[in-house]
Amino acid sequence: TVRSLGAGLRAFHAIDPTGCPFDHRVAATLAHVRDRVRRGTVDPAGFHDDHRHHTPSGALAVLERHAPAREDVVVTHGDYCFPNVLLRRDRVVGYLDVGEAGLGDRWRDLAVATWSTTWNVGPGFEALFLEAYGIARDEARMRYFRLLYDLES
Repeated sequence: TVRSLGAGLRAFHAIDPTGCPFDHRVAATLAHVRDRVRRGTVDPAGFHDDHRHHTPSGALAVLERHAPAREDVVVTHGDYCFPNVLLRRDRVVGYLDVGEAGLGDRWRDLAVATWSTTWNVGPGFEALFLEAYGIARDEARMRYFRLLYDLES
């Protein structure tokens, strides 16, 4: 299952991004997060345990300070996790909950997908997911996009 989901995300990221009207690249997402923090709509009680030590403004400051210098832009799913994928005979045949799909760095999905792997299968399977996807682990990008995920939605 983990291998199938890794390959399924790779297939999703192979969608031609030409003409995609939805922008979830870092600059656009940070603008959205800044607005949410300004309006007070970020609830830190909903943060993942890894981020509970942050205030919304503190987390935003971290994100602004550590924004990636370059992005590997693909069409991202926006919430690629086990419950949002349909499998048939160990092959991804459908994607659910694509309301946050759009242009973004591939680690926007990989960070959440590997988190989901741990939550849904247990610890120790993130490497297998990344291997099936075909990419080496990038700890800094994973940390960055996991924190961004907590603030953007």
